Amino acid sequence: MCVSLLLMMLVQGPGGTLVVKVSAIEKPAVGAQVIVNGQTFVADATGQMRLTLPAGPVEVTALATGFLAATARTFVVDGEERSITLRLEPQPTIEEHITVSATRTDQRIEDLPMRVEMLGQEEVDEKVTMTPGDIVMMLNEMGGLRVQATWAFV
Repeated sequence: MCVSLLLMMLVQGPGGTLVVKVSAIEKPAVGAQVIVNGQTFVADATGQMRLTLPAGPVEVTALATGFLAATARTFVVDGEERSITLRLEPQPTIEEHITVSATRTDQRIEDLPMRVEMLGQEEVDEKVTMTPGDIVMMLNEMGGLRVQATWAFV
């Protein structure tokens, strides 16, 4: 990556110097990735890097884990030194509140009260009259009860 930059400098002339300073939370961003015109470099122990670039427009982007990318544009002039400071802002954290609720008792299901419903004699007589011998229909009409036939009567 440095070899191609050196070749560009030889082909296009002497160029100028660009000093990039990267900071994160008011401290130097040591080891931040700095992308200059598509080529990636790493900031030194002071959060800086110095490049000699050909004259012309330059786009600089700084990246670091846990921070939003920062981008700046400048123009490099032959024989001059330009300085850019990029401040990385922390990535926003997303707080989610999840509420889980459940009902649980310390009792066994056998010990819990059970719902009991009684059929009156009149209701039983009415169902028997409508469909004699079909107790399944009578039980299906009771609330909270489902009857499933597992064996066919002949």
